[in-house]
Amino acid sequence: MSATLWNFGPVGNLVWQHFPEGRERMAELVVGSIEDALDDDSPELPEQFEYMIHVVGPLVLDRIGVRHVEPDLLDRFCRFCRDMLAYSGPEVWEVEHNLYHYVVESIDGPAPVEVLLRADAEMVAAVRARFPGLWAEPAA
Repeated sequence: MSATLWNFGPVGNLVWQHFPEGRERMAELVVGSIEDALDDDSPELPEQFEYMIHVVGPLVLDRIGVRHVEPDLLDRFCRFCRDMLAYSGPEVWEVEHNLYHYVVESIDGPAPVEVLLRADAEMVAAVRARFPGLWAEPAA
């Protein structure tokens, strides 16, 4: 019998892939969902936004432009954003929604955008192209 891989949904899978230091928190979210569903006939995994709020937020979003973010973590965050931008699977709306509300809107300010520009200017340009008017150029 072959093993079945876990599927946390498109956002959760990307969080798992890019942020191994957040896997313990993801496991806690899954356990919480299972415990909440003990009396239900159909337990569900956490909502996609929960991975953004409880894993990506504390690791990167709450720190970028405010406190130092390690270069490796910042690089993985930029790759995570690129992967979200490139996602074309069946739940594309879910991924785009999470990217917009929990990444783009969360770090729309001069300090974090400047950090991201130094780390990955092409990714910032892709976000600006996808979401015109956000992540504006810093004032000179």
